[in-house]
Amino acid sequence: CLYEHCAERGIDPNDTGLGDIERSALKSVPESEQYARLRRAGVDLDLPTDDLLTTEDLELLSSEGWLIGSHGPDHSDLSQASFDSIAASLAEDVTFLVRKGWAPWFAWPEGRWSKTVADTLHECGFTRQFGLAPPKDGSHHNQMIHRTAWGVE
Repeated sequence: CLYEHCAERGIDPNDTGLGDIERSALKSVPESEQYARLRRAGVDLDLPTDDLLTTEDLELLSSEGWLIGSHGPDHSDLSQASFDSIAASLAEDVTFLVRKGWAPWFAWPEGRWSKTVADTLHECGFTRQFGLAPPKDGSHHNQMIHRTAWGVE
């Protein structure tokens, strides 16, 4: 939504001039708050869902050898989340994945992770986690598989 809004107006999503709806500010809050901020700024949130994967699409991909995991309860920066705020949702994700025969794996939104929340994911039943390079504090987690995206480590 934000990218389309910015593209139509020739605005950089990282510097919208709209304060709390710049990309990095949005990623730091839960998805429900992201949507509230975008609505207040007049961003159209009624986008078609044709490009979204359905459970049936995921089942087809799985039957063709793809490994299906989780990307979290919403697409916010979970590295600062508290156990209480995300544990129930993450445990539900693991239960759903296992029930479907999929991988109890987790790809961190934006690749941002913290050892504390990685421990929470482990406690909820995730067996592998994918994130960018270690946090600035040098944390390590034995389930974490580091990846490179967008030329950033």
